[in-house]
Amino acid sequence: MALFIFIFKGYFMKFNVLFFALICFAAMSLAAQNSDLIIGKWKTNDGTAQIQIYKAANGTFQGKIIVAKPKDPKAAMVDEKNPNPSLRNQPIIGLVLLRDFRFDGEIWKDGNIYDPNNGKDYSCKMWLENTNTLSIRGYIGFSLFGRTETWTRVN
Repeated sequence: MALFIFIFKGYFMKFNVLFFALICFAAMSLAAQNSDLIIGKWKTNDGTAQIQIYKAANGTFQGKIIVAKPKDPKAAMVDEKNPNPSLRNQPIIGLVLLRDFRFDGEIWKDGNIYDPNNGKDYSCKMWLENTNTLSIRGYIGFSLFGRTETWTRVN
């Protein structure tokens, strides 16, 4: 009887290890799928731009301007506030303003956002309120000192 219990415990332990490994694999696969939910086209809260968010070759998430409507129709569509003078004639369309975001299971963090209206970079994090609403928080230092915008998915 003791031998039977010993063998049974051995199989039970192997089953537990296998079951745990399968659960971990499924969780990692689900997390990878969830990380891609942010990919797509997003309209800014003021409606003046559309941003294409994509996964870069290094696995981070980036976002570039694909549509821009100037607030002033006479305004140049270049990055005139860029702190680097050699980049001030760079077109706004195609400008990468979201850089280096990593998904942690709930939010995309450790990234930066560039504001072409003032030429400044800010630390940034993003999260989905739902599949069609993206909250973006840019900040200096601590996220307590910042601003949150809400973008809407473009279908």
